[in-house]
Amino acid sequence: MPGHIPDLNAESLVRLRQLVNAMQSDNGKGVPFANLVALNQELQFEAGLTIDFDATVEFGSPMVVLRVPTAPVNKARLGNLTKREDEVASLIATGLTNAGIADRLSISLPTVKDHVHSILKKNSLKSRTQIAAAVLA
Repeated sequence: MPGHIPDLNAESLVRLRQLVNAMQSDNGKGVPFANLVALNQELQFEAGLTIDFDATVEFGSPMVVLRVPTAPVNKARLGNLTKREDEVASLIATGLTNAGIADRLSISLPTVKDHVHSILKKNSLKSRTQIAAAVLA
């Protein structure tokens, strides 16, 4: 059918459920952000919506997967960062929050936010996910 976007395959949904389980079992210690970004890059998601009814067995309700494509990010686009911005970008790719980055680098939260904003602006990026994708590419 024209315009039809296929659902994710069963293997992809199983891997997504595993990531969701890992996030839930981390008890707030962070999420496997790098794994999620890597899975997104590997599967080359197209825009679309999938409802995974099989997830009801594990989670008690279906898992809704909304796929929103992002513009491809070229790692070379991050080449104009300062040393500190590069460190912040690398920590974003590990899944750390701004507060976690501030603790790790012993800098203030507003300083981290400034670095994130600068990384996004310098490289015409729109999200932390795009930063992580560029770092992990």
